[in-house]
Amino acid sequence: MFVEVKKSRSIASAATRLSQRQMRRILDAAAEYAAGLADGMGSAMRFDLACVDALGRVEVIENAIWD
Repeated sequence: MFVEVKKSRSIASAATRLSQRQMRRILDAAAEYAAGLADGMGSAMRFDLACVDALGRVEVIENAIWD
């Protein structure tokens, strides 16, 4: 599992802070990691976004990152 964490005043605002550039960086890191696994890119992977608000509450959005 790969997780990007974003913080903002609200959960909704934090969710909008993930850029295409950051998604690409995470996907590239996952590809490099998977290259060392027996199943390679066929390995099960999930890309989540953890949103943190100003009060420290956390909401995880599963499968939030895509290519």
